[in-house]
Amino acid sequence: MLFRINEIGLFQDTKRDVIKFNKDINFISGESNTGKSSIGEIIDYCLASTKQTVPAGKIINEIDIFSIFLTLGNHNIIIARNRYDSEKFSGQKFIFFKQVQDDFSLSNIDIDFFTENELEYFTKNDFLELEISKYFPSFPPKTRLDGKEMVRPTIRNMPPFMFQVQDVIKNKRHLFYQMDRGNKVKGIKRDFELFLGLIDFDIYNKVNRKNEIIKELKKIENRHNLYEDEIKNEYINLRSNYHRLYTHLNRDIDVDSLEESTLLDYKNLDEIVLEYSVDSDVVKKVDELESLSNKQSRIVEQLKVQYSSIKNQIRHIDTANLQLSKFTSNSHYHKTCPICDSKTEKKFEVFDTAKKKILEEKDFLDHYNKDLLREKELEVKTKLDGEKSILISMMNQVSELKKDVVEIQSIEEKKKLLFELKGIIKQNIKQIQKYENNLLDNDKISKLEEELEKLDKKLKKVDLKKKRQEAEYLIGYYSTEMLKTLPFDNNDYGEPNLKFDVKDVEAYQQGNKDIFYLSDIGSAENHLSFHLSVFLGLHKYIIENDSAILPSFIFLDQPSQVYFPKEEDFKKGTGDIKKVEDMYKSIISFISSCNDKSLLSGIQIIITDHFYSEEEWYKKYLVEPRWEKNKNLGLIK
Repeated sequence: MLFRINEIGLFQDTKRDVIKFNKDINFISGESNTGKSSIGEIIDYCLASTKQTVPAGKIINEIDIFSIFLTLGNHNIIIARNRYDSEKFSGQKFIFFKQVQDDFSLSNIDIDFFTENELEYFTKNDFLELEISKYFPSFPPKTRLDGKEMVRPTIRNMPPFMFQVQDVIKNKRHLFYQMDRGNKVKGIKRDFELFLGLIDFDIYNKVNRKNEIIKELKKIENRHNLYEDEIKNEYINLRSNYHRLYTHLNRDIDVDSLEESTLLDYKNLDEIVLEYSVDSDVVKKVDELESLSNKQSRIVEQLKVQYSSIKNQIRHIDTANLQLSKFTSNSHYHKTCPICDSKTEKKFEVFDTAKKKILEEKDFLDHYNKDLLREKELEVKTKLDGEKSILISMMNQVSELKKDVVEIQSIEEKKKLLFELKGIIKQNIKQIQKYENNLLDNDKISKLEEELEKLDKKLKKVDLKKKRQEAEYLIGYYSTEMLKTLPFDNNDYGEPNLKFDVKDVEAYQQGNKDIFYLSDIGSAENHLSFHLSVFLGLHKYIIENDSAILPSFIFLDQPSQVYFPKEEDFKKGTGDIKKVEDMYKSIISFISSCNDKSLLSGIQIIITDHFYSEEEWYKKYLVEPRWEKNKNLGLIK
């Protein structure tokens, strides 16, 4: 989408500073601390950045209003923002936004222009959601018809594809600006396909609704798994407490055989008469349970030994297979004796036969026995887990009954304990019913699954996968063409062959055998070439796709720092000036070629750097004389 910065204006009470830009390529050269990097920060600030990131110092201390005059599609617009902490219409809360005529220039106004047009100040939220969004065709209305807030795209997810600042331009961890900001990344990835014009808002809304449903179903599934585990544990506790109660009442009831419905029946529980039998032999019951626990413990130990034995057998098979695999290679031998020249082929037949037999046995071991053992392993593991649960339940019962023996000192205390047990059982029942009620989401699940199915059918008609693949191919192809003109280590990473992933907003180099993401690649020079190529390849795709709404604007901050880490390196000529010149000539050639072929749009690029050249190829795009502090030249004159 056509997005052209025509001018930047800085306003004070008594003066203004205005920088005019070319419609395509712009160089700004200057010394350190002359305000070069601030240009990108000012543009981002006017586009409603959350914070004021213009560096502290002269610019922040002296400037009252920051502004940009831009062309957006077919419209000329001025966007301005007061100083962040300004008393009136503070930049923290308000943004000035006004459409102007074609002949407008910031050079023809002063600070009074903003005072006279105070009605054009909007809150930052209104600017983002109601005003600027009007100029982006695919942006939606503010709310759904049902009044619920929707997932909405925002222009604040566009700067990663517009700015390559100092810390990013050669970064090996992050390809795009702001892609290291946690939740911010989710929004950028969510909006990217809309920005590229692969989908309109209707499809955007369906895709996001689909993702919401998938997340909700996953939450329900996780909740079900959690509640099912809790219910299982509560039933173990419930049976254990019934055991305790019936033991004290001297009633021989097989609790483990009772149906769950019986255990949960309050009426059955209330009908249990709580009369403590003086003859109740809790100690005897403890002894019986301990004996059963010991037997159960031996069962568990036997299963552990059996399980360990199966694991060892599988391990031995793997070891045997490893040894036998040495026979799989084709051995070569001489068909005649090297000494007497006699035929030896028949003598080796017995070894070939033996080898064949061994390999057949290997195949049998590797497939048949191992599969049987895996099945047996799973069977024994399941049984072991079940018997462990029974053992734990028995041990808990023994523990609780032993406590009862100590606590029961009189008949009154015994009766009190019975009522406590009955209360505990009621609490168990209540908890189980609560968990089971939370599992009853069948209607909700059905509705969500039905909605998901309808969305899938509608999205299949769009064939988003095909659109995404076409975009990935073109962006990768254009990026590769650019990379071929820049320094890149072909020996380590192969000939330039960049691929782009729309869904993950990521790129990688496809080598001869391996793929290399940016973080896999060494040297700052390679990183710089990677960044520039992908960025320019993406923007070529943007201007060739009429549906794309990403601004065709690029800001690069000091890309030559790879070759001139310090300004003194450039002044002394100790850096690689030839490589910097070649890099800039490649950028100029690429953008000029793109713009020549584009009828409706074009890429605008602003590059700030220490680098400077007196040659015509450079000076024709130089916006202002080189900024030097001793000449009082800089962002603020």
